[in-house]
Amino acid sequence: MIKFRCEDCGQKMGVPEKYAGRAVKCTKCGHGVNVPELEPVEPPEIDPSELVEVGSADEPFDDYDLEEALADGGGHPGDADDLGALAELGGDPMESEPVAASQASAAATGGGNCGKCGSPVGPEAVICVQCGNNLKLGVNVKTIARAKATAGFAGKTMYAVIGGAVVACVAGGIWGGIAIGTGYEIGWVAWGIGALVGFAVAAMAQRQDSDIGIAAVGLSILGLVVGKAIIVQWMLSPAYILSEFDLEDPVDFAELYVDEMVDEGLLKPSLQKRAEEDLSDGYFDDEELGVAVMAATMEQVATMSESERDDYAQRRTDKFVEEEYGDKSFTMLLKMSIEPIDALWILLCVSSAWRIGSGGFSED
Repeated sequence: MIKFRCEDCGQKMGVPEKYAGRAVKCTKCGHGVNVPELEPVEPPEIDPSELVEVGSADEPFDDYDLEEALADGGGHPGDADDLGALAELGGDPMESEPVAASQASAAATGGGNCGKCGSPVGPEAVICVQCGNNLKLGVNVKTIARAKATAGFAGKTMYAVIGGAVVACVAGGIWGGIAIGTGYEIGWVAWGIGALVGFAVAAMAQRQDSDIGIAAVGLSILGLVVGKAIIVQWMLSPAYILSEFDLEDPVDFAELYVDEMVDEGLLKPSLQKRAEEDLSDGYFDDEELGVAVMAATMEQVATMSESERDDYAQRRTDKFVEEEYGDKSFTMLLKMSIEPIDALWILLCVSSAWRIGSGGFSED
């Protein structure tokens, strides 16, 4: 195992020796890191005086007393016969391939075989030491680790997208509120939506890459749409359409309500006919008649509840909007609210979201 640190963020990392000299991605910041090369191992120095001369491999085997060697090693004289029988069957103990210690141990304890590679395993074994197969689950340990890592990766991404959507909607609402309060759609605030969403998504995902950049771009556009929708909804409200009237002031509201009084025949019969004949474009040619109708309207308004006033203001607004923009007023006003200068702010917003979310316009 080669252990080293990320040159960019200092994260501790460890990889198998086979990755020496190759580039890997940091598990924390995602930047490319070169794995250090393995230091060459120099062979130990040998003192020529310690060398011992050995006989040639061609020397006859008869000079070696196998019975005597077995006896000296704690064996039994009959063991030589067993070895001789093995030789007669064509087996040579000096040329046979060595058996892995783990397999020999497993076979000795009476275990079964790995279902993945067929290697012998002990009865208490959980992981096959030859292929890494989990004998209980039937899944390779690397597959389990990869699945856990993928689940964690997907979970962080999901939370980042959800959190980014919330941030985008809140930022869009703030932009819309500022536009309503000031009467101006301040462009740099829209630009800031992209930067804020990019930071939020990257922070919650704990990484910066192209996927996060794309998510940040989409969510920044969502924030702009939310802001525009709030502005358009305000433009369709009675407070905006009827802004020339102070709806809280009884006199201003009475001036607005005069048309309703005449159209619905709410005046006294003596005034109703004269008002219908004299009213033109919301004004009375007869000033005395206008004063009388206004007084009657003030009396009517004084008897109305606040909800009745609000209902009338909304009906008056809906009628105006339908006459001016038709049934698809919201969609039409949303399109009308987008001006050429908005293209600049949209571009800056999207660009900021991408750059912060992806960590740059190109991969390092």
